[in-house]
Amino acid sequence: MRKRFLIVAAAVTIVLVLAGYIVFVNFVAPRIIYSWSESLPIVEGIGNVDPFAFEDSKGIIHLFWAKNATGNYDIYEKIFDGTNWSEEERLTSNSSEEREPSATEDNAGTIHLFFSSNNTGNFRVYEMLYEEGQWGMPISIPHKLIDYSLNSFHHPSAVIDNEGTTSLFFYSFTGQTENINDLFMIKNDGSGWSEQVTIGSDGWDANAIKDANGYFHIYCSYSPYTGEPPPSIIEWTYNGISWNEGTVSNAIPAGYIGSRYPSSSLDSKGNICLFYSEETDSFRIWGQVRTVKGDWTVPVEITHGVMPATLQSHDGTVYLFYVNNPTLKSEGRYTFLIGGSINMIKSDSPFFFGL
Repeated sequence: MRKRFLIVAAAVTIVLVLAGYIVFVNFVAPRIIYSWSESLPIVEGIGNVDPFAFEDSKGIIHLFWAKNATGNYDIYEKIFDGTNWSEEERLTSNSSEEREPSATEDNAGTIHLFFSSNNTGNFRVYEMLYEEGQWGMPISIPHKLIDYSLNSFHHPSAVIDNEGTTSLFFYSFTGQTENINDLFMIKNDGSGWSEQVTIGSDGWDANAIKDANGYFHIYCSYSPYTGEPPPSIIEWTYNGISWNEGTVSNAIPAGYIGSRYPSSSLDSKGNICLFYSEETDSFRIWGQVRTVKGDWTVPVEITHGVMPATLQSHDGTVYLFYVNNPTLKSEGRYTFLIGGSINMIKSDSPFFFGL
C-alpha cells in the first residue's frame, strides 16, 4: 500500500512539475536575465544626448554622442581599449546642430560615422571616415529626394554587407500634419549612392542591424502624427525578397508617451538584443531579445534612463550606455530632451529562460 502511495505521489509530483514548466515557458518565459554592474558615469555634464556605441575589428569600443557645450550640439567620441577610457574628442565644430551619430566599419577597417546636421539649413545626413588613425572632413551625402527638398533627414543608421555595400537608413521629417515621416534606404557599393527605397512611414529613431543570416532588421518608434496611439517600437525585416513590419513593444506597461530610442546588438548565438526607453517621467529602459527562431522574450525593466546604446563585445560582455538624469525643456505642447550625463552598465553573464 505504501509503495503504491509513493508511486502515485511521485507521478503527481512529475505532473505538477511539468505543468509548472509549461505555464512558465508559455506565460512567464521566455525572459532575458542580466546581472548588471553598478552604473558608471562615462561622460559628465548635463548637455549630452544621442549615445551610440560599437566595437571595431581591433576590439576597441567607440562611444559617440552629441554634446551641447558651446550653445549648439556637436559630435564627440571616447574610446575604450579594454582597460581605460580616452579623453573625449570633439569631431565637429561649427555653429550648426550635429545630432544622432551612428557608425559602422567596412571590410577594409575604415569606420564610417553618420550623423544629422543642419549646416545648410534643413537637416541632412553627413558622413565622416576614420582612416589611417585620423578623421576626415564631414561630407553631405547626396540624395535624389526631389519631392522632399524641404524636409529634414534624421536618425541615420547603416549596415555593411559581406560584399562591402553600405545600406543607409534614415527618416524624413517636416513636422507638418499633412506630411508623413518616411523611412528611406539608399545604398552605396563603391560607385555612389543609389536611388532611395521607401520602406515605411510615421516613425523615427531608426536603428539598423544585420543578423547572422545577412538579413536586415530596422527598429524604430512608430506613431501617426496625431499622437494616437503613443509610439511603440516596431521592427522592419528584410528577408532578401521583401520588407515586413511587426510590432515589438506592445507588451510593455508603458505610460502614455510610449516607447522610443531603440538600440540593438547581435550576440554570439545569433540573438538580437534590443533595448529602448519608456517615455514617461520615470524614463525607464527596457530590454528584450529576438531569438534566432524569431520569437521575442518578454520585456524586462533594466534601469532608469533614456536613449540606450548597446553592444556586445568580442568576449561576450554586454555594454549598455544611456543618458542619466535627463533634463527636459517644454516649449508649448512639446517637451524636448536637453540631455544629461552618459552612464554605462555592463553584464558579463546574460542568460535566458525559455529559449
